[in-house]
Amino acid sequence: MKSRGLLAALVFALALVAGLVWWIGQDPSTAPGTAQASTTSEPSPHAPAPVEVEAPTSKTLASQTAAPLQREARGKTAYQPAQGPTGSVLVRAVWESSGKPAVNVGVNLRRLGGPLTLLAAQARSDADGVALFEGVEVGLFEVGGDRSGNLPGEVTASKQTTLELRLEPGMTVTGRVSDAEGRSVSQGQVWLLSAREWTELAECDASGRYRIEELPPGAKLAATARDRSPSKAQAVDGAVGQSVTLDFEVGGDAASILGQVLDPDEKPVAKAVVLLQYGERGLFRRAPPDRSAMCDEEGRFALHSVPLGSCKLIVQSQYFAPATREMDVTLGERHEVIVNVEPGAELTGEIKFEDRPASRALVIVGNPFGNLWGGAVTDHRGRYRITGLPPGLQDVASALRTDGREQVAWTDEIPDEELVKAEAEVELAAGRAVIWNAELEKRKD
Repeated sequence: MKSRGLLAALVFALALVAGLVWWIGQDPSTAPGTAQASTTSEPSPHAPAPVEVEAPTSKTLASQTAAPLQREARGKTAYQPAQGPTGSVLVRAVWESSGKPAVNVGVNLRRLGGPLTLLAAQARSDADGVALFEGVEVGLFEVGGDRSGNLPGEVTASKQTTLELRLEPGMTVTGRVSDAEGRSVSQGQVWLLSAREWTELAECDASGRYRIEELPPGAKLAATARDRSPSKAQAVDGAVGQSVTLDFEVGGDAASILGQVLDPDEKPVAKAVVLLQYGERGLFRRAPPDRSAMCDEEGRFALHSVPLGSCKLIVQSQYFAPATREMDVTLGERHEVIVNVEPGAELTGEIKFEDRPASRALVIVGNPFGNLWGGAVTDHRGRYRITGLPPGLQDVASALRTDGREQVAWTDEIPDEELVKAEAEVELAAGRAVIWNAELEKRKD
């Protein structure tokens, strides 16, 4: 027998979290009790002050679906959630092929234990290949390059963690971005497309030309330009060390979506992630990958080169519930939208196996055929914490491999004898922390 439904969700989540343990920096005196798949609720010390909202009773998103508001963004003072001790992370990006600094490459820092889409911070390396992240909460994290390379690390209070991120050898890709009339497009961007998202790799110069170094063979690229629809995606054929020329032609008129994310008190929500989505969400969707934008300190975001037609904005943040906005993008228009978010829910607890803490167990919230809202990997004490979840009844699952292999090697064909798991439906509450403790068990026929 094989485990497919749950494992499909686990594979998707692991592709995002890369098997990294997220450290729960809590005082031992506040540790959850014994693990018997139990749930309790308590006020969340990290969540916004509770606000009376109508929590959904089914597995739906507590969100707005009204038409976009055509008004100027407002709010000046950003919401500042309670934050524990912090430190900093200094990343030195290096080309593995030459050992030289990797200049102007994207570096992402991902804090786990929350929305699966949420980046803690992103930056581009400077002339020395250095990207510095300050004010990072204490705990484990993952650093990733925009085209290759991933490293786990740990932030210690009031100290700087230094990592060397080595970008794997690849191809050099150069080319030109033009419009349908063959005219060069300045201020264009070339993006790397994965199964789930877009990552910007290069900006075009005034003549529409770009250059990307050390791109893994087989990567898929697309180009965008302001007020133009994205180009068709193209796979890069070649081998490591080769140079490849790849030109792009962007489409016709497109739209821009500008907006701001605000909390219930009209304060901007900084670092919220806004997903531009086409088609249904879920592991087996057949729609283009999501594009995303991160809100600035004023909660503002911008999405350009948005194709015409119907789409959906999904907003996720660390402490507020997800929100959605349905949109109909029309020719050549710039759409302005205000997205208000409501207090989110928190899920925390302890996972055990054979009456001992289950380290590196995966915990996910959501449904693989719909919305996967959040996830975490348990620490060495078997503890986890997930914030930014929608209130209401949610699917929760935890699983752990027992064959000693790394979780990132999981596939959807894992024999049941190599997997222990627990599943439940948990009622989450806005502005509160719900404790779900579970004992992992092997499948019973």
